[in-house]
Amino acid sequence: MAMKLILQPYSDHSVSENVIYEMTKSFYSIVESRDLMSAQLIQAALLIALYELGHGLYPAAYLSIGHCARLCYAIGLHDQKGALSMLPKYFTWTEHVGISVQSIWS
Repeated sequence: MAMKLILQPYSDHSVSENVIYEMTKSFYSIVESRDLMSAQLIQAALLIALYELGHGLYPAAYLSIGHCARLCYAIGLHDQKGALSMLPKYFTWTEHVGISVQSIWS
């Protein structure tokens, strides 16, 4: 939905009349309230913020961009080596089976 929203051309109609914007914001709020924290959620939030910025909704865009920054901080994107994260650490296949990448290539 956020991708469809960002692809909409600018129109002279007020943003409050834009049904897709309202639906996207509502759906985003529902997904976020269910504690489904993911990179896709942050991507959707960034697309919504870009839409707001591009359509001159500066108070909403300002708040949305700040919210995106807080989400990134919450999942540990600011310090991938030492930060505690809400998401589990992803391992590569070689780490999963206990093979060192260096031992494969030597």
